[in-house]
Amino acid sequence: MTSISTDKNQLSSIGPEVLVGLGLGSNGAWVSMAFKSLTLYGSAPDGTSKEPVLDAIYLISIVAVCLTLAVCAALEKRTWRLLAHFPVYVALAAGVSATTVLMPFGSPSGTELQQLALICAGVFSGIFSGVFLVYLGIALSQLTLKGKVTAAATSTIFASLLFVLFNVLHPDLAIPLAALMPIASA
Repeated sequence: MTSISTDKNQLSSIGPEVLVGLGLGSNGAWVSMAFKSLTLYGSAPDGTSKEPVLDAIYLISIVAVCLTLAVCAALEKRTWRLLAHFPVYVALAAGVSATTVLMPFGSPSGTELQQLALICAGVFSGIFSGVFLVYLGIALSQLTLKGKVTAAATSTIFASLLFVLFNVLHPDLAIPLAALMPIASA
C-alpha cells in the first residue's frame, strides 16, 4: 500500500517538469522556425531566395541576445527586480511574437522600410528572447536532476515535432504558428 501512494506522489510531481519541457520546447521550436528554415520567409516575388533575409536577421538577433544576456548578468539585481513582475513576462513573449510577424517583411537589399523592418526584427527579437530566455533558465533551475532530464526530453521531442509541422505549412500558416510559439512557451 505504501508503494502505491509513493508512486502516486511521483506521478503528481511529473506535471511541472513536463510543463517546463513544453515551454522550453515551444521556445526551441520558435528558434528553429525563425532562424533555421526559410519556411517563415517564403520567396521573393521574383522567385529569388529569402536566405539573405534569414541570415541577416539571425546575425542581428544573435548579437542582440548575447549583449542582452551580458547586460542581464552584469545588472543581476536589476534583472531580478524586472523579472519579478508577471506583466514583464507576458510583454516579453508578446514582443517575441510581434517581431516574428515582422521578420518576413525585412530585406537587407530592399527599400529603407524593409531594411528598417529587418533591423528592428533582429534587434528586438534578440532583446525580447534574451530576457525571456532568463525566465526559462530560472524555471529549469528550480527542478531536480530527474525533473531537468524529463523537461529536456519533453522539450527536445516537442520542439522537433513542432518544427516538422512548421516545415510542411504554407508560409501564410507558418507565420502565425511561429508567432504563437513564444506565447505557448510563456
